[in-house]
Amino acid sequence: MNRRYALGYGVSLFWYIGIPIILVLDQYFSSFYPTVTSSMGYFIPIALYVWMLGNVVLTVKIPTLQRFFPYDTRIQLHILSSFGIICFVLVHAFTKIFSGYVIDILTWSLFALIVILFLLSWYWIRIPVFSVVRWIMRVVFKHDPSREYDLLKIIHQYGFYLLTVLMYIHVNNSSIEEKGSILSGTLYFILFASTLILLAYSFIRRLRRHRGTVTGIEKKEESFILHVTLDRPLRYRAGQFAYLQFPKIKTLVGSHPFSFLSSPQQGKTIVSFGIKISGDFTERLANVPLGSMVRIDGAYGAFCPNSNEKICLVGTGIGVVPLMSILTSREYSPHSLFAIFSIRNAKEFPSIYGFQPEISSEQEEFKAHRTDSGLIGNMLCLETSQQSRISSSHFAKLPGNASDYVYYICSSPTVRNSIVSILRLMGVSKTRIVFENFSY
Repeated sequence: MNRRYALGYGVSLFWYIGIPIILVLDQYFSSFYPTVTSSMGYFIPIALYVWMLGNVVLTVKIPTLQRFFPYDTRIQLHILSSFGIICFVLVHAFTKIFSGYVIDILTWSLFALIVILFLLSWYWIRIPVFSVVRWIMRVVFKHDPSREYDLLKIIHQYGFYLLTVLMYIHVNNSSIEEKGSILSGTLYFILFASTLILLAYSFIRRLRRHRGTVTGIEKKEESFILHVTLDRPLRYRAGQFAYLQFPKIKTLVGSHPFSFLSSPQQGKTIVSFGIKISGDFTERLANVPLGSMVRIDGAYGAFCPNSNEKICLVGTGIGVVPLMSILTSREYSPHSLFAIFSIRNAKEFPSIYGFQPEISSEQEEFKAHRTDSGLIGNMLCLETSQQSRISSSHFAKLPGNASDYVYYICSSPTVRNSIVSILRLMGVSKTRIVFENFSY
């Protein structure tokens, strides 16, 4: 594991587990009549407060944070801890209600807001557990929840910000921090203050987002390439993605993530994105007028190989886009860079910099490919319309031992799991298989 990631995971573990334990122990030893039962009674409200702040921090869009904690892993932890939060809320609320406590308006408002946000999450967040709710909406009520995706995402975001403030006021009114030593009060304040600082910095960053102009759209049958010229150079790495927003086009609501097809070594003021047409937003984006203003927030993602590795890029469909960015970046030696791509047909391939893929037969070996700038690496490009799919026989064509390579996979979850299973059966370690999990 990357040492920086180990630090990020360690800080997260300390935040979610260590801090609540420290606060409970502090209250236990600060009490005149300490009992295990009373101290454990404080654990749920303490954990609820700490986890709520942690969830806000996890979703703050600050590129620097991904150096220590990959963005996709943060989102997964955010979803997982949200289930814990709703359980804590229900236990804490019903304990107080059935114990005869007088519940004030602020507390009822806080409880209602948490429940509403959680129920809305069932409606729009793409988690397998919630798929039943979306299916009911489509079949029974003849309504597709994805149409309100952008609006519900904004409500979820700002609803949690409001929730954080109300939670802090609730904690202060309950005087829970006064039941411990000065350590408890200090920790409560530091957690809240650090969360607000990160949020403020995130908002300031948004005001300074790069602005660009749409200068070209290359349409294909099921996808397109969007070319943007920026007002100033953008720092990004091959394999990353950015959020695009079109504030002056009312039909394009919210910001959406798309992978860079271009590579930074080819120029940092002209960027390109490979986009699959898969919904209302991308359908409208494919027809956006040239000259339209776009704001770019990024770059994000940790899908960036080390230049000293033997690399094998594995991509299917639109997943080829970030891999093409890596392949054409000039950051890696073309002699240690191999790629296995599987696309529906050659016309859909997201070509850039004069690159033209040669469709490979099942019997062919890796071929060296070039762009206008020269040699970029060795490739097998398969076409699924010819019933050619990625299998162990393709990995067996890699020079040397297949277990010596680091594999960067970008595809749908189903195909990715199949490829991972093939590599594991060939003796490739899990630590040498890299992908970003955005299936949720």
